[in-house]
Amino acid sequence: MALLVRVLEQRADEPPRTEVLEMLRDGIERSQELIDAVLVYARMGELSPEPVRLDLLMAQVADDLRPTLAAAGATLAVGE
Repeated sequence: MALLVRVLEQRADEPPRTEVLEMLRDGIERSQELIDAVLVYARMGELSPEPVRLDLLMAQVADDLRPTLAAAGATLAVGE
């Protein structure tokens, strides 16, 4: 895409509008950011399953949600 932008800029007979070139450049930048994010994710390696104490996890979730739930007048009930 970057090459396409350069070719379009150099066309002497009918150069594209500035807005078109800016849109193409923005698309190139977003594509590069997406590629970089995918590469970072790929470098993280594979996940390995491990046991999780659900009682502790639910306690943490409840603590995190408590202010929002209280403000909304809601409650969270966790069964055994």
